[in-house]
Amino acid sequence: MEARLILLLSGFIGFLYYRYHNGLKLSRELEKVNEIKSKFFGNVSHEFRTPLTLIKGPLENWLDSDLPPELRKDAKMMLRNSERLLFLVDQLLSLSKVDSGNFQVKHIKANLSLALKGISNFFIHFAHDKSINYTINIDDSGQSLVDLHIIEIIVTNILSNALK
Repeated sequence: MEARLILLLSGFIGFLYYRYHNGLKLSRELEKVNEIKSKFFGNVSHEFRTPLTLIKGPLENWLDSDLPPELRKDAKMMLRNSERLLFLVDQLLSLSKVDSGNFQVKHIKANLSLALKGISNFFIHFAHDKSINYTINIDDSGQSLVDLHIIEIIVTNILSNALK
């Protein structure tokens, strides 16, 4: 009877060890996959950033010149969208930094209400196109210590989801 109990306990301990060892192995493999994914998003984001910047530069130059009203309107829309794409690429780069543990909060003294108004203005045309009554009413906040990049990410996501 004792021999069977010892054999059973030994088998059970062996099974637990096997599961623990496989869990560690799986955990290491998942960390490697996560690292590869993070590097991929970082690399792809950098690759998107360059052509977007090259598109944005000429658009800004066109807007500084004397364009007909129809072209000016289109160029402004193209510039807004290229800025939005650059913002999204920056979000991917930030996500990559968070995954790699290199993300740092960079707070500065800034007027939060002005930043919020600027971010909110990006959505005026989107709301208008969807026939949504969209008004911006933000009281002056004065100077605060904030990370404007993080604020922009949060507010943009909230407004984008709300208007969808």
